Amino acid sequence: MQCKELVMPKKSGLSEDEVLVFIYRNGKGLISVQEVSDITEDDTYIQGFSINHGELRTYRKDRVLESVSPDTPIAERMAFYQDTLPPAIPLSDRARIVIPHRNGVPEVCFTGFKAEDKTDLCKLAEGWGMVVRTTVSSRLTFLCYGYNAGPIKMERARKQGVTILSEYQFRTMLDTGEVPESCNPETLAK
Repeated sequence: MQCKELVMPKKSGLSEDEVLVFIYRNGKGLISVQEVSDITEDDTYIQGFSINHGELRTYRKDRVLESVSPDTPIAERMAFYQDTLPPAIPLSDRARIVIPHRNGVPEVCFTGFKAEDKTDLCKLAEGWGMVVRTTVSSRLTFLCYGYNAGPIKMERARKQGVTILSEYQFRTMLDTGEVPESCNPETLAK
């Protein structure tokens, strides 16, 4: 089944109080209704605060089945998708996805890590052909944050449309080509 192309509103189209509601199919094939606020996006991802999960989440646009309005019969639409979509393809059987980036070479900035951990992550990123930045530059693709990340740098990156990743999400993206929805592997089961 081919889903119609969904046009998601840009951050500038939503006020900070507004919530985007959509039906989403995650990488495991589970279909759910997502409510997200404080949204930023790029060509591949929507990122924002998940009201359902109480944390920053990253969603792939190609997995959004439809945007939900107040008059959408949600239960009916969920049943439709559960009955008509084919089973999810196991991760081990999927083709590797090329890391998305702007302007040719992906750029990453690491913040909030101990010096030794940051050095290891920089080497890992450079090994994957990424450019490592020390600040939130205008061409930055990813900001990978650690336990001591400052809120100002993260907010600046989000306002620029940079994809924010935890170390777990960054490493998983390099291993599988996909960014997990949650920044924390323990919350993925919820």
